Amino acid sequence: MMAAARVAEALELPGFKPTAVANTNNRHLMKACLEQKGIPTLQFKLVSSYREFIEFITEYKQAIIKPSFGSTGSLGVELTTINDRKNNIVFIKAQQESGNGKVIVETYYPGQEYSVDGYVGNEGEVTVLSVANKFTLGSNNNFVIKGFALGKSTACVASSNEKIMKEIIELSSRTVTSLEINNSFFSLDIIDGENGLMVIDAGLLMDAKIDRLLFFAGLDVYTLRCLLAIGKYTHKRMEWNCKNRGYALRFLYANSEGIIWQHCNSNLHSSIANHGNSRIAIEWERQNGDYVRPPLSLSDTIGWIMVESSDRSTAWKIASEFTTDKCFSLIQG
Repeated sequence: MMAAARVAEALELPGFKPTAVANTNNRHLMKACLEQKGIPTLQFKLVSSYREFIEFITEYKQAIIKPSFGSTGSLGVELTTINDRKNNIVFIKAQQESGNGKVIVETYYPGQEYSVDGYVGNEGEVTVLSVANKFTLGSNNNFVIKGFALGKSTACVASSNEKIMKEIIELSSRTVTSLEINNSFFSLDIIDGENGLMVIDAGLLMDAKIDRLLFFAGLDVYTLRCLLAIGKYTHKRMEWNCKNRGYALRFLYANSEGIIWQHCNSNLHSSIANHGNSRIAIEWERQNGDYVRPPLSLSDTIGWIMVESSDRSTAWKIASEFTTDKCFSLIQG
């Protein structure tokens, strides 16, 4: 990505700049930049030794450890505490996933996580396409992503949700500008917790497979990508409104090692038929005969269920009904 950015800059072509790549590919640079610009983010420290790592979690009791450079997604990301007997293993894993052998440790901050995805035009105008509830498999599974829900909120939370969405969009715009992202898609992870909104991660391009959900919801992000690539984007090119319906995408993972035997079995068809008022689609990443395992990262996904329904909560609830046994069968390996 850095090589492409440098070539584009040297040839004066549209595209993201080397500074933006550096600020998002290096978590330490990212955190330092956010802190310097006054963007709310978590307490953190760049560490290169196990002793420094232990000093941090001794002070804060529990912490999230992440690779500091080059790694994306959940590989090497874990929640740990001062009394965890696996701390040495956790530290080594994060080091191995990091491109520079260093890791970031940051305070653990529970709350509702959001994925904010959008793009920045060639004149720096920021457009947020979606603010989605982001779900993970939790700390016991290294925070591997579980899915997203976006669009219309239920009536009982609509007013409070509208307020938080406005705050998230405003914070996202400031964050993207501070990281010098330009002429590119972007994705931000933001948590709403006890002390308000915190930016926990940022990247160029979109979050994992959310482009598929946006396209399912009626937004042609692929045409938009082409317009950005050739420098033909204008602010009025894309008009999209997902406030009237709710949408969800839930990833499918194997519960055990094995070989995929049957896609789209009869249980799946009957489950889809039971939701006549909703639109449901499934897309496969793996094929019959492929070896699969329980998830270590998003790369282990077998596919995903996408649902359109009356609101985002209902869409997520329906997507969650599609358990592994309803979607595919495994031959135990």
